[in-house]
Amino acid sequence: MSEQQFTSSIYTISNGYNLFCPPQRKVNWSHGVWNRQNIPRQSFILWTAVQDRLRTRSRLKHMKIKSWLHWRIESVDLDVILRWIERSNKGRFRKSLWYAVIASAVYQIWRAQNLMLWESKEPRVTEVTRNIKEEIKSRFTYVWPKKVSEYDAQWFIGIVQ
Repeated sequence: MSEQQFTSSIYTISNGYNLFCPPQRKVNWSHGVWNRQNIPRQSFILWTAVQDRLRTRSRLKHMKIKSWLHWRIESVDLDVILRWIERSNKGRFRKSLWYAVIASAVYQIWRAQNLMLWESKEPRVTEVTRNIKEEIKSRFTYVWPKKVSEYDAQWFIGIVQ
């Protein structure tokens, strides 16, 4: 709606809203970023990374997170990975876990970069990967979803050991 149309017609709140807040593009990653199982600080860091505000993609490849989760996706682009998870035909539990792993990985990489920059400490890739695995294991053990199939429960036990 233009200003011309706005001033020539009867005022409505929706027209005023549309004038000052134009429609935004739809994003495919919102479910993954704001997943219930994610820790809020990790969701925030993942949100900034998805919007290309953090440089973490190159380090995701070195940590072999995809092989740990038995993923068969080629991309390290966060948008593509989050969309792949959303479109996956796996159950809610696995999707929730995958979203939490991505959020944790991005957060741990961001944290490692800050340690290198501000404290001159260079954490090893194995240490960062171990932190991610421990965080996911403890998060899902303490906040276990209500409906989890026996198959998914066994799968979870298999990947966290």
